[in-house]
Amino acid sequence: MKLDTPIQVKLDTGNYIEGTCLDLSVNGMQVELDRAINAGECIEACIRSEMGIVPDLVSKATVVRTTQIESGRYLHGVQIQSMQ
Repeated sequence: MKLDTPIQVKLDTGNYIEGTCLDLSVNGMQVELDRAINAGECIEACIRSEMGIVPDLVSKATVVRTTQIESGRYLHGVQIQSMQ
C-alpha cells in the first residue's frame, strides 16, 4: 500500500528518528530517513493515528536494506517481525 505518512523510528540505542513511511505491506515497509541504519539492525516503528480514532500502528522490525537516494536521505527496506 502506497503511503506518504510520518513515521517515528526507535533505535536499539533508545534514540528516535522522524521520517516518512512510503510503502506498507503485511511483511514490511519502505521508510525514508535522514540517516542510514545498518542492515540487520532491529527497530521499533510507529505510525501515529492522525485522528486518534484507531490506535497507532507500532511494529518491531529489522532493517534488511539501506540505499542512499541523495545527500542526507536514505531509503530503508524493513521486515516486520511483530505488531503491537
